[in-house]
Amino acid sequence: MLKFTIKPIDVVFFGSGKPFNLGGLGESIFPPFPNSFASAIFARLYEEGIKNREVFEKVYGPFLEKDGKYYFPAPCDIVKEKGGSRIKVYKPRESSNLIKVENTDLENKIKLMPWIKPECQEDYEPFNGFISLEGLKKWYYGEKINASDLLSEDRIFYIEDRISIRMDDSTGTVKGEDGLYRVRFIRLEKGFRFVFWVELNNQTLTEDEALKIFNQHPKVLKIGGEARTATCEVEKDDFKDLFKDFRSNNQDKSYKILFLTPGVFEEEKPILNHFENLEYACISGYTLLSIRSKHNYGNKVIRAIKPGSVFVIKDKNLSIPIDFYKPSNNFIGSNLILVKKGGI
Repeated sequence: MLKFTIKPIDVVFFGSGKPFNLGGLGESIFPPFPNSFASAIFARLYEEGIKNREVFEKVYGPFLEKDGKYYFPAPCDIVKEKGGSRIKVYKPRESSNLIKVENTDLENKIKLMPWIKPECQEDYEPFNGFISLEGLKKWYYGEKINASDLLSEDRIFYIEDRISIRMDDSTGTVKGEDGLYRVRFIRLEKGFRFVFWVELNNQTLTEDEALKIFNQHPKVLKIGGEARTATCEVEKDDFKDLFKDFRSNNQDKSYKILFLTPGVFEEEKPILNHFENLEYACISGYTLLSIRSKHNYGNKVIRAIKPGSVFVIKDKNLSIPIDFYKPSNNFIGSNLILVKKGGI
C-alpha cells in the first residue's frame, strides 16, 4: 500500500454533484471526496501510459495530517456544550430521551433515532469537524473525549472568495452574458496536509513501479476543480496499521460502524433499507457525489450520506476494525467504515 501526502500550494476547490450555474456562487465542499484524489493520481499515471482503470484495488481517505497527527471526520453522535467546552457522546438506551421510532413515520426500519426529545434541558449541539486518531480511539472504547481531541473546521481551513470569468478560447472574449461568477475556494491552515492511501492492483502496476513514477520531479499532482497544483510525497505505508490497537472482544451480535468516507448506495431504494437489522442511526447529513471523467469513468451523480454518520446493525459479518460496507464499484473509496463489535 502507498501513502500520498498532499499539500496544496494555493487555494483549492472541491465540487460536489450540486449543479453550478455561471453567474452564481460555486462553493467548495470539505472534506473532499475519495474519487477526487483517486482521479488526480490516476491522471498522473495516465500520462505515464497506465490507462487501466483497474489499477487501484482500494483507496483510503483523504484525511488530514498535521505535525504527525491524523484527523478524521468526527462521529456525529459527538455533541458539544453550547458556549462551553464539555463534550459528550449520545449512547441510546431504553431509558434515554432519544425519540422512539414508533412516534415517527419510519415504521420498523429502525429502533432508535439520535434526536433528543424537546423536554430535554441539556444545551448541547452537534459537533461538526474532525477528531484526532487518539480521540477516535477514545470514542471507539467509550472513553471520555476532550475538547483537545476535536478540531472545528475553522481551525483547519478558511474561505477565500475569488471572481472568475468564463472565456471563449477560440475568440479570447467572455463566453456568454453570465460569464462572470464567484468561486468560494478553500485554503488549508498552516501545517495541514491531506493524506491518502492507495492499494494497487499489482498485476497492472507494482508499488515499486508507482514509486518510480511519483518520485520523478516535479513531485506534484493537479487536484480538485481548476486542477490546482499540490506537492506530493509518496511512500510505502499501510493505512490499517493506524488502527492496529483498535480491538473488539465483545461477543454481542451487533456492530457499531462509523463512515469515514461518504456512504454510496446506488440501488433505487431508501438508504436506511441498505442496513441489515438496523438498531440505531445517527446521520450527519446527505451530499451529492459526482464523477466527471474523460478516462473511462464517465459522468454520474448520486446521493450519499456524509462521513461521520454512525449506525448500529446486527448479524453482519464485517472485518474489524476497518472495512468497506457494500462498496460501490464506481465511487472508489466510498463506504469506508470503522467497525466495532458490540454496538450500543
